[in-house]
Amino acid sequence: MKAKEPIKKICEFCGCEFEAYTQTARYCSHDCNRKAYREMKRKEVISLTASMTSQTKRERAKTNLSEREYISISEAASLLGWCKQTVYNYCHKGIIPAKRLSQRTTLIRKKDIEALFDVIEPYEVLTTGVRKPIDEWYTIDEVTEKYGLLRHRIRKIINAESIPTKKVGTHTLIGKSTQSSPLNS
Repeated sequence: MKAKEPIKKICEFCGCEFEAYTQTARYCSHDCNRKAYREMKRKEVISLTASMTSQTKRERAKTNLSEREYISISEAASLLGWCKQTVYNYCHKGIIPAKRLSQRTTLIRKKDIEALFDVIEPYEVLTTGVRKPIDEWYTIDEVTEKYGLLRHRIRKIINAESIPTKKVGTHTLIGKSTQSSPLNS
């Protein structure tokens, strides 16, 4: 119904004040009306998509895999919560038995995955390679003087052999390790 006098309203889309000639007017212009409609439709699509993908991949995999005897590498990865490469590594090591049917298809029996957890050994913290702190250090100048090597060659050896180093100010110190390193021999 048309008003006798213009009504002061605020646009629901842009927030500008405008004069409306009907009581039901919500937007200041056709542009704002069109943009508001598009935004509303966009939000509907987003909410619909979000509701469709509310189940996580793992939940969908568990429900789909419950009745299947053989599963693929990616399904095994989602079932275990690992990445696919980890499952491939376990298959290559022989920890998880798998059958390669073709270049693109590898299947694993679900029983074999469950069998991984049948014989559980106690968890041990591996303490191999405990290092003693290094007390003595060479400077790069000392190494160049002692061995007659250029600085860039010393850097290559340090990187290739993983020789421990530390920075003190602008100087790089190289560990005098008791282990056999190329710089100590």
